[in-house]
Amino acid sequence: MKKVNRSLFQIKIIYVVTTFFLVILSIYTFNQIKKLIDSSNWVNHTTLVTQSLHKISSAVFEAETNKRGYLLTGNKLLLDRKEAALADLSVEQHSLAGLLKDNKAQYENLKSLNLAIQNKVVSINNINVQSPIPFINPLIKRNISEGSAAMDSVMAQIDKMYGVETGLLQVRTEKYTQLSSVTPLYIIVLFFGALVILLASYSKIHTALFHSQNLRNELIIQNVEKVEKAATLIIANEELGFQNKEKEQRAAELIIANKELEFQNKEKEQKAAELIVANKELAFQNKEKEQRATELIIANKELAFQNKEKEQRAAELIIANKELEFQNKEKEQRAAELIIANKELAFQNKEKEQRAAELIIANKELAFQNKEKEQRAAELVIANKELVSENEIKEQRATELTKVNEELRVFTQIASHDLQEPLRKIQMFASRILDSDYGSLSEKGKIHFEIIEDAATRMRTLIEDLITYSQTNNEERVFELADLNQIVEEVKADLEDTISEKLATVETTNLGSARIIPFQFRQLFNNLISNALKFSNVEIPSQIKIDSEVKKGNELAIVALLPEKDYCHISVSDNGIGFADEYSEKIFEVFQRLHGKEKYKGTGIGLAIVKKIVENHNGVIKASSDLGKGARFDIYLPS
Repeated sequence: MKKVNRSLFQIKIIYVVTTFFLVILSIYTFNQIKKLIDSSNWVNHTTLVTQSLHKISSAVFEAETNKRGYLLTGNKLLLDRKEAALADLSVEQHSLAGLLKDNKAQYENLKSLNLAIQNKVVSINNINVQSPIPFINPLIKRNISEGSAAMDSVMAQIDKMYGVETGLLQVRTEKYTQLSSVTPLYIIVLFFGALVILLASYSKIHTALFHSQNLRNELIIQNVEKVEKAATLIIANEELGFQNKEKEQRAAELIIANKELEFQNKEKEQKAAELIVANKELAFQNKEKEQRATELIIANKELAFQNKEKEQRAAELIIANKELEFQNKEKEQRAAELIIANKELAFQNKEKEQRAAELIIANKELAFQNKEKEQRAAELVIANKELVSENEIKEQRATELTKVNEELRVFTQIASHDLQEPLRKIQMFASRILDSDYGSLSEKGKIHFEIIEDAATRMRTLIEDLITYSQTNNEERVFELADLNQIVEEVKADLEDTISEKLATVETTNLGSARIIPFQFRQLFNNLISNALKFSNVEIPSQIKIDSEVKKGNELAIVALLPEKDYCHISVSDNGIGFADEYSEKIFEVFQRLHGKEKYKGTGIGLAIVKKIVENHNGVIKASSDLGKGARFDIYLPS
């Protein structure tokens, strides 16, 4: 152990010495490399100063040359080139001042150079010739002489500074060469020194490991002896454990026997409970039949309420009668279901008579209740006949209204044609002017022409929207079971360009089938989605969500809905600019606009058409919104 400790101590000393040696060499090498980089930077600095002096000399020479050329030729283009050369000269003077700010001697030389250049610039700008002449007059000769003298002064100062920089360049280059040759030498010494120290460390570590292996082998032999003794004790413990397991198995067998006895007792209790559950099922079925009779009464009340609404909406009587016939068929189906249910109940009663004699009394009570329900059904048949008589009177009124609607339809066609024909001619002749004479118009005329085109387009859109609005009530209403998902997809295809332009997404959730007028609902979805795209927030992509669910009227908290009737609730929401909640009713009125036509195009009829379509389906529409938080439209249709 002492030898191992001594070897470890020696290894530690070697590592400490190695680390110290490497740190010293690394610091010295770092300093050498830093000096090498500084020397390289100074060489580059001298080169930049030399280049700047050359550029100043060239700029002065170019300005002088252009001035002399102007004096000889009179070409004013040479004066522009002279001014450009003087501008370059000013830039180079500023650049050279930045390079020499740390060198006091050269900075003093630079001041002398700037003074000489200033005199030269004055000489260059001093042009006393009033007009170019083919011979050289005395003024030109004197000007050229003064320019030469100033140029000689500038060149002498440049040569002086250039000589200083050349000397600096030579000294800095020699220093850079010396550092470049010495630095690799230090790196090689560092590498071989570290290699020698690592080899010595490896030798010491190998010896220490050999001694450590011998000690480990001795410990392994001692551990084997301890393991053999432990194995003998483990075998003895296993024998004791085996005996304990046998005793536990016997105890478990006794527990299983007790559980079997308990299980048999539970089976007997379950059989008794099944008889009780059978009685409860019979009572539950009787309650269900009572609920069905109650539903028939509620359905008749709803029918009476619908008839009152039909009196208020004479134009909707034909569709209302069809709905009544459909509801009567449903009631007949429900009556048939009651008969089938009674038969099933009789069959179930026979089976239950075999199980318990006590159920006979319950069956007699059920038969008595069925008779009462049959009497109620007979009363409902009489009430339906009375409603049919009332419907015949309403059909006569509907026939009269149909004639009036036909006359209104003919008037609408004539009006739409007479109104659109002048617009078509305006747009046709405007198109001809645009193709042939638009270029000859003045700017003000073009603006007036564009205003005319825009007004004609808006007038045509307004007429088409008015025709659509007036035809919403006049068209034949054929209700069909239609897939709402398919209608939304068709509308998305029609608006594909606008949706792509707005980077919008239209998401649908839980949309199923509904009994609607398909082409009117296509117009409804088109108007609502177009409205959401038009009033989208330009800062974020538009998101339009369409959802649907079926709920009872009392779950929707809308006063106009019947509490016990099922309604299809369709919601259309977006994340656009929204509107103030105080306009939630006003926006459904014709020609109502919340924004100016310059900012958002439109006629103010789209949402009025949406409301009219919902009313044609005997439904209700509500709007809700907050400014900047999007809008939501909720539609409730009788299911």
